[in-house]
Amino acid sequence: LKNLNPIENSIYYVNKLFENHKIYIITHRPSHTLSTTLGWLNSNKYNFHVSFVGKYDKYKYVDLLIDDRYENIEKTLINNKIGFLFRQPWNFEIHTKLYNYDKFYYVDNWSQIFELINIMDKIDNKISYL
Repeated sequence: LKNLNPIENSIYYVNKLFENHKIYIITHRPSHTLSTTLGWLNSNKYNFHVSFVGKYDKYKYVDLLIDDRYENIEKTLINNKIGFLFRQPWNFEIHTKLYNYDKFYYVDNWSQIFELINIMDKIDNKISYL
């Protein structure tokens, strides 16, 4: 983990999202890796509010989940939350099952994620003023 490079532009966009949203870092890594994981996030200057390590049903804690694991996104969608499946070789074939959900997005990069969340924010703000 120490030698792992952040995904391109992820630091910039996570920190921009942090300005107006709560950022939760939820990982299934073993608890003994917590200090290494938090150290990596902090050394790369990611801003976040809360971190969880261990077996968590991620969808219970968030309104929107960004993940590269199909199963986590599917649980999120089943619970009527928004799911962004980050495109990876291991989810390329299986992601088509999620297109039946209206809150599913298959995303390629952090710029796209940021843009979609901004659009959702504008829609929510317009609705709240109607």
